[in-house]
Amino acid sequence: MIGFEQELNQKMMVFLAVLQQNENYQLLQQTQNLMENDEKIQKLILDFEQAKSNFEEAQRFGKYHPDYATYRRELAQAKKSLDQEPLVQKYKQSHKSVQALLNQLSIRLGTAISKHIIVPSDYFGATVTTKKSCGSGCKCSS
Repeated sequence: MIGFEQELNQKMMVFLAVLQQNENYQLLQQTQNLMENDEKIQKLILDFEQAKSNFEEAQRFGKYHPDYATYRRELAQAKKSLDQEPLVQKYKQSHKSVQALLNQLSIRLGTAISKHIIVPSDYFGATVTTKKSCGSGCKCSS
């Protein structure tokens, strides 16, 4: 068993090396590095995180918290400001592409083993349905 795990680990390292050559993966890494060094984006991220923290605290009390609506608006505005940055948009798109690639790999691995294995699907808006029923009426299809 240990030999199999070592072989699997070696093959996974080869796969990772191939993945790192993927254009979308490289773009993801580049945009992440650029965002980490961009003062404006870092400020927008901090503003978003603060707004999110404030809203989550107010959300514990729901609409009865005196600042609930204010914090909700501030969070929406902080998210909008961050999402409107071209570099953030490029990062999110490359992240979505890499995630889709990994989802496809999970689907292929899972279905190659058994049609009854439930594999990840519908991450980040992916429209992949892979859950199948065994036909016995059990809950494996839900």
